[in-house]
Amino acid sequence: MGAIVKLFSKKQSSLSQWIEKIEEREKVRIFKIKGNLDITAVAQIEQFVTLMKQRKGHDFKHVLLDFAEVTQIDFSTVAALLKTLRDYLKSYQKLALINVNEQPQNMLWLAKVGHLFPSYTSRDEAIHDLETRF
Repeated sequence: MGAIVKLFSKKQSSLSQWIEKIEEREKVRIFKIKGNLDITAVAQIEQFVTLMKQRKGHDFKHVLLDFAEVTQIDFSTVAALLKTLRDYLKSYQKLALINVNEQPQNMLWLAKVGHLFPSYTSRDEAIHDLETRF
């Protein structure tokens, strides 16, 4: 888990600015995201995920994005979330959000897409739901 972040961090030291931690569960991969997510953050996070998928032994899992420490998102972040959601749905995987603060939640609803993302207030509830229901 930490090795993946370290591998990418050697090439792009600013990645740790947005991804604090990646936790691997049996069927769920949890990304703890932080900071102000704008077009720069989105581009680097997408690049990181692409590199992760190319790694030998990478397995596809449901993804849970922990937004507890995300202070702000913009429309580029909303667009990236929608693209990611579409990609996961095509591969029969789920993308869900937890701990979404007021500004990001408002931005998702302003864009009229908040209802598309399964959202949880409890980390344990989200993990249990993703591991057992899907």
